[in-house]
Amino acid sequence: MAFENDPEGYRLACMYAGTDFDKARVVTIEVLYEYNFQYSLAEFQKLITDALASIPTEYRDSAKVELDDEGYDSGSKFSISYVGLESPEVVADRVARCVRYVAVSRDDERKAYERLKAKFEHSVAE
Repeated sequence: MAFENDPEGYRLACMYAGTDFDKARVVTIEVLYEYNFQYSLAEFQKLITDALASIPTEYRDSAKVELDDEGYDSGSKFSISYVGLESPEVVADRVARCVRYVAVSRDDERKAYERLKAKFEHSVAE
């Protein structure tokens, strides 16, 4: 865990990325998005088959197909998505961003403290 002995760092990370930033979240994952699509039936079947194969078995029941045609001047949109947990890589990336954020925040605070300390020590000495 990134901040196991650092409650203040954990608090800052939670403010930056939300509570449980270090745990996988349930999200909607888009596996296919096509705009103005025009495919033969065989091409479309392959597209659907490939999209379905990319969805983990345990999440296939949540898969949705959306077709949106906004009218004459707009293109049509076709997408396939599912609801599932974020990958461990996504969680690790978020934790790494939180660690960087906390380090930069602390560095900025230290610089502000040193600047103010120098300013007021100088004015008191006069």
